[in-house]
Amino acid sequence: MFVEDKKNGTGGAILNAETEIGSDESFMVWFADNICALDMDSFVKQYKFLNESQKNRGKNMIGMVVTRDYRREETGRIVCDPNETNRIMEFTEKPFTKLDLPETLGIYIFSNTLFSIIHNQRDSSIIGNSIDLSFDILAKLPSLGFGLYSYPISSHIDWIDVESPVYAERNKELVKRILAQMKVIK
Repeated sequence: MFVEDKKNGTGGAILNAETEIGSDESFMVWFADNICALDMDSFVKQYKFLNESQKNRGKNMIGMVVTRDYRREETGRIVCDPNETNRIMEFTEKPFTKLDLPETLGIYIFSNTLFSIIHNQRDSSIIGNSIDLSFDILAKLPSLGFGLYSYPISSHIDWIDVESPVYAERNKELVKRILAQMKVIK
């Protein structure tokens, strides 16, 4: 199912899928502009395992977020000489960088409890119906006592946020590599 809802935000888009999901215990959200050769079986198994273990501990698990702690930079990086103004000592084109904090990739598995949280947020909002999944919901979940877990992908799995057709064209080799990892192309 594909849902786009700019007026109501990403949280509103999720609510548009609520009747389709129905009584299913959990559901997946994958932002359509993200391409990743995610091992879906492993992702779902990890979610089910954590969800069961949290239930056994009497805790509420709300979901898992796919993350990575590395990135191929878009631009070159330099190291300047501290003793000579603007003199470049080292130049690296588009390096592979270890991130200080993991970043999210726009791929999630959520408990259907998320629907009531989004409804509550929207009902209590004084600025309208637009609900941003990241800012209005995910950022608040840990302080509300809900378990939100990370699913880190390995450095062997590529990912791209396809911002535009131009960006996809500029990164077509990466897109081809991801599609090959997904076994979509050879």
